[in-house]
Amino acid sequence: MLRVKAQDDLQATLDMLTTAYQNTAAVSGYTAQWDSLTSQSTQLVQGDTVYIISMGIVEFQTAQIEGANTSSSISQSVAQGQIVVPGPLESGAPLPEIEMIPQLELTVALVSIDGRVFINLDETAPPYRAGLPEGWQEIQEGIALGDNGTVSLTEVASSLEHVRLDMMPALLNTTVVQSAESLPDELDGQTMNHYLLTLNAAEAMAALGQDASALLGDLELSEEAGSALLEGAVYTLEVWVGADDQRVYRQTMTLSLESALDSKTFGSDLGGAAVTITHHQSETLTLSDLNSEFDIQMPPVEEGVG
Repeated sequence: MLRVKAQDDLQATLDMLTTAYQNTAAVSGYTAQWDSLTSQSTQLVQGDTVYIISMGIVEFQTAQIEGANTSSSISQSVAQGQIVVPGPLESGAPLPEIEMIPQLELTVALVSIDGRVFINLDETAPPYRAGLPEGWQEIQEGIALGDNGTVSLTEVASSLEHVRLDMMPALLNTTVVQSAESLPDELDGQTMNHYLLTLNAAEAMAALGQDASALLGDLELSEEAGSALLEGAVYTLEVWVGADDQRVYRQTMTLSLESALDSKTFGSDLGGAAVTITHHQSETLTLSDLNSEFDIQMPPVEEGVG
């Protein structure tokens, strides 16, 4: 009986949150701020040799959204470091610190209007400007960004999805959400209903169209390894809903995992190496100026990119 009551309470919370997201989607326009921090380390042990590759990605985005149109400013910094420890470590000895070297510092203006996406990369720092188009360009097809080809323009354009709530209702079902906790709170002086949802990581990633194999970079991931990677992962969604207007004002999604995988699940190319993946990602979206009007206009386009 208690189990049924708990399930009923969870469904009631999910129904309320679904309504809150629907109410928010119905507003004519809003300002969005999106912050994301990702850190990941991949460690391979082969005999006495330890290989470690670490990556850190910091992203920040502000946007004005009016209906289907978006005007956005995005910054992204990517740093990477790696070390090789060629000899056996003493038991309990710490690994050497990894020097993180900047790989990319990107500043982008994006406009999505009438189903077309335009990009301007003129504010990107000079060291990363090589090969970048100048002025406003329309993105027609994906091409490599810059001479090193590390980022595609379509990947940058897809970041417009971060400041929209379209995908969130797909999470709000009992297949994805394992539990929900209510935490009364305030946000900018407004009384909020604050909810903490614990998600099934595999189901949540599937609902959002995400692929666990993306967490492994260049390593080939078998279906077995994909399941093993997400075992023990902690995936949470926090949502702040206005107590008076039942609209979403902030959400934070956090994914943390540490997984030691049998190299056989990757194939024979790793030569029997043991693989450990550590991943942490946190992203927060904050909405303000709900039902505001913005004048999102077509930018002065030069040539199409793609």
